Formats: sequence, C-alpha cells, structure tokens
Amino acid sequence: MLDDYAIRRTLDWSCDGWCKLLKVVQEEGPSLEDLSFVTESEYDWDGNTQYQGNPDTRYTVYNDMGYVVEFHDEGDGYVRDEVTTYDCDAVWCRQTSYETVLETSEGTTTETTNYEWSGNEVTWETGSATYNEYGYPLVERTQLSSGGESVVTRTYDDCL
Repeated sequence: MLDDYAIRRTLDWSCDGWCKLLKVVQEEGPSLEDLSFVTESEYDWDGNTQYQGNPDTRYTVYNDMGYVVEFHDEGDGYVRDEVTTYDCDAVWCRQTSYETVLETSEGTTTETTNYEWSGNEVTWETGSATYNEYGYPLVERTQLSSGGESVVTRTYDDCL
C-alpha cells in the first residue's frame, strides 16, 4: 500500500538570454500542510560553468544558448565525464553526439551515441524524435530492451 506523500519543489533562477539554476528547495511530508523535511541545493556559477558542492569534483558546462556541453562527476572510485556536441543556429541547437567516459578501478568504459538529422527529425541507434521550429520535442520514440517501444507525444501552446 502506498501512503500519501507530498513534495513541493521551489527553484530560483537567474535569466539573461537563458536561465541558470541557482537554488532548489525541496519540502517533503505526509501532506502539503505538513512538509517537515526540507533540503536545499545551491549552485554556484562562473560564466557558463555550474558548480554543485566541491568545484573540482562536480560541474556542468553550458554553451552560450544554455545547452549542456560537458558534465564532470567524480567520487569514491569513479570519474565520469560526459561530452555533448551540437550544431546550433540562431534559434536552437541540434544534438550531434553524446559521449560518456567512466573510469573505475576495473577500467575505462566509453559509450558514444551519434545523432543524424534531416530537418527537424533526428534518429539514433535506439530511437527517433521530431522537433518543432523552436527546438521543442513533439514526438520521441525509443526502442526498449524488452523489445517494445516507448512513444512520448507533446503539444505546446504559445511558443514565442
């Protein structure tokens, strides 16, 4: 049986061209009237680089349009680096590749996904997606390891 549980999340942003997340406050409890467990996460910025916690061990780098281009995370026994490349126009960026490098005591694992674009439609090894003229996803299809397919359809109002 699942008991009632409520979560309220408040996000603080600084927006100039694109929005940078500064702080997340999450309140949890048995109801919205009794949110007794509170956690706060603060994010520091240096240009387009966002830091959370120790700046040497966890950071995210964004391009000038607000797209993640690099993520670095290291902890006990691992170092994880993610690099994303894009082809950007004046409105939005089309992702062209995503690479993850994971280093552990057992060795280094590298995984790369390449994305092929035709207009606003993209395909990759396990899926495809269609975007509107503003770069918002309309339909995403992903092949599941179970053999099925996940399809997510979105609609947007007043995209200006």
